[in-house]
Amino acid sequence: MDTITLLIIANKIETKIFKVNLIYNRIELVDLILNKKGRLKESELVSDAPGTSTRSSGGFRNVKNYSREKSASQNILNHYIHAVHHSLQQLMNDNPQRPFILAAEPGLQGKIMKVFKNKKLLPNRIISKELNHLTDREILKYSESDIQRIFPISKEEVIAVH
Repeated sequence: MDTITLLIIANKIETKIFKVNLIYNRIELVDLILNKKGRLKESELVSDAPGTSTRSSGGFRNVKNYSREKSASQNILNHYIHAVHHSLQQLMNDNPQRPFILAAEPGLQGKIMKVFKNKKLLPNRIISKELNHLTDREILKYSESDIQRIFPISKEEVIAVH
């Protein structure tokens, strides 16, 4: 039985994807996706609003007649989430049924879930917390109970391996 779980730890700046095997008590970073523009403000991502000058009876008048469906920061975040999805798909090619856990702050989690649902890729468990600041071992310890809900592992199995 394959007891490897993928664990996605995401925030707006970086996403870490781990392979976790509780039987061997191992966690391995398999991918790191960076969103280098994730910290930038909207004003740092775009120039001033483009406009057009029109001639009126009193001279030139500046008219701003543009609209964006999404802001630049939303577009960048959307591209980043799609990159995370693509990376996860690549890692799941060998086992499309491989379970995975998503850990992200609630605001980002909703955006990730929207993209993942559209792509028919749903996590087995969701952790609504920001965990990127933790070390690999701390992440393993923190997520252990969530992984055990997916793979109920008895103490005898762990002892037999060690």
